[in-house]
Amino acid sequence: SPGSLHHLLNERGYLTGLSSGAALDASDFSLFSLTLALTPKGMQAKEEVLDLIFQWIALVKRTALEDPELLAKYHEELRQIGATNFKFRENGDPTDFCSSASELLFDDIPPGELLVSGSKSEDYDPVIARAFLDRLRPDKCMINVIDS
Repeated sequence: SPGSLHHLLNERGYLTGLSSGAALDASDFSLFSLTLALTPKGMQAKEEVLDLIFQWIALVKRTALEDPELLAKYHEELRQIGATNFKFRENGDPTDFCSSASELLFDDIPPGELLVSGSKSEDYDPVIARAFLDRLRPDKCMINVIDS
């Protein structure tokens, strides 16, 4: 959408695809991932692309800190999306469900919450949100560049 990092990089002819989200999500930590598919022009300008990414992250952090209610609003929106997805999800493979449910029992998930545990979200916590934002820094990331 206009104004997004994807739009900016795409306009410059640097990008063919961008995705982001949790790369690994465990019970006590998560890894955030940003994956870009660059054009040959984008590969030649990879240092500029990285600079734009970290400028964008700084903008997101600054915006979130200036308007703390914004993250709470997004958190609630994601919670509602998760609840809707749970309500209308299709039945999966029973064997996979049994395997996943048995693993959850080792995490002290009450049996009555086995069906919803993966779809529930915790209440918004501004301290956790701030800690997450503080970790989005160039010195805390791993950058892999693959040129095919």
